[in-house]
Amino acid sequence: MIPHPMVQHLMTGALVCLLCVAPMQALADPAPTTAPASDKTTQPTEAQKPESAEADKKAYDGPKGVLDPSYSDVETLELVRHANNYLDQKVAFNGIFNSFNGLALDYKAAFRDSKDFLSFMTFRPDVEHHKIPLSELKLVYPRQRVDNIRDIQAGDKVLIRGKVFSVALGDPWVDVDDMIIIEKGPKHKAELEKQRKKAAED
Repeated sequence: MIPHPMVQHLMTGALVCLLCVAPMQALADPAPTTAPASDKTTQPTEAQKPESAEADKKAYDGPKGVLDPSYSDVETLELVRHANNYLDQKVAFNGIFNSFNGLALDYKAAFRDSKDFLSFMTFRPDVEHHKIPLSELKLVYPRQRVDNIRDIQAGDKVLIRGKVFSVALGDPWVDVDDMIIIEKGPKHKAELEKQRKKAAED
């Protein structure tokens, strides 16, 4: 049975409406999609962050009198020959301790009061068969720190650090900051040998 043309027209219109509604519904309610994986890199916490380079810098704390970049290494004879080049400079050098004396004290042009300072000398490094003091090198040390050098004896190899405060008479006058024993001399070794023999006899 063929439907009435009017009914057929209504049925066709309803079908068209259904076909239009379906795509619109799909657009209104899109299918859920999977969220993409996060590409964020995990940031370190404050506790994990490395300290700044500035915080990592450390002041020199090595053995006093052994290493210190603020002192320039120099040979004693070089210092004596070119004293003017080292005026007001901090220097470090090795030497063989001779003795304490008053040679570098109470001299007006490079004054250091004998009440407050000690003076001492090292041996010349360029003489092998005789022990001759290097008198051109004037070394002064504060009395208030004398306890630091009580164990030093003639013949001990020492490292000396200080500042050249004057070149009066063409010689270097040095305020000594540190005098460190590097190696004990023959006098000390002889004393140890004597003690060893005595202990063996007892």
